[in-house]
Amino acid sequence: MPSPALVRLGRAKLGGWAFIFVFWAVMIPLGFWVPTAWPTEFTYETSTPPGTLVSTRWDWQFWSVGMYVLLWTIPITLAFALSYPMSFSVRTFHIVLLLLLFIWFVVQMVFGIVYYARANGTESDNYDNPANDPRWCCVYFNLPGAPCQNTVACVPGVGIGDLMVDKSFLFRFYYNIVLIVFIIVDFFYVWLVLKRSTEGVLAEKGQGVPLIQSRMRRRV
Repeated sequence: MPSPALVRLGRAKLGGWAFIFVFWAVMIPLGFWVPTAWPTEFTYETSTPPGTLVSTRWDWQFWSVGMYVLLWTIPITLAFALSYPMSFSVRTFHIVLLLLLFIWFVVQMVFGIVYYARANGTESDNYDNPANDPRWCCVYFNLPGAPCQNTVACVPGVGIGDLMVDKSFLFRFYYNIVLIVFIIVDFFYVWLVLKRSTEGVLAEKGQGVPLIQSRMRRRV
C-alpha cells in the first residue's frame, strides 16, 4: 500500500497534469489568433515612389507577437518536472523559466497599457499604435507626418467618434493578463505543492535520500 507521502505526491502530480491540460486548452485561441491576425508589412508597393522595401519585420511588435511561442515551454517543462519530481535541477529550471517569462509578459502588459491609453490619438507618431482602430487613417489621413496611403476618407461616414480600440489588440491585451495569472498559479503550485510533496517522500525515505536510491538499496 502506498505511503501517505506517496499518495500526496500522486495527487500533486495529477493536479499538475490537470493544470497542463487547462493551460493548453485556454492558450490555443491565443496561439492561433494573435500571430495570424497581426498585420506584418513586407512590400515594395507602398513606398513613394514604389520600389523600396517597406517592412515591419523585426520591429518591436514583430518580436512581441513572435515571442508568444515561448508560452508552450511552460507546460512542456512542467511535464518534465512532474515526470521527474525528485529532480531538483528539472524543477529549478521550470521555476527560473517561469520567472523570466513572468518578467517578459509584465513588460508586455506595461506596453499594452500605454498603447491602450493612447489608442486613436491624434499624434502623428501614434499611427502604428496596435490599439488604434483599423480605420484610423480613414479619419486622420491628412494628419502631418502620418504615413497613410490614402488621401481621402476611405470609409464614408466614419468620424473621430466612431473609432474604437482594436478588437484584436483587446483580445491580446486581456489574454496577456490571463497568461500572467497562469504563470503565478504555476509558480505557487510547483513551489508550495509539488516541492513539499517531494520533500515529504524524501523525508519518509530517509532524510533527503532520493526515492530511486532507496528502492535500489531495498532490491540489493
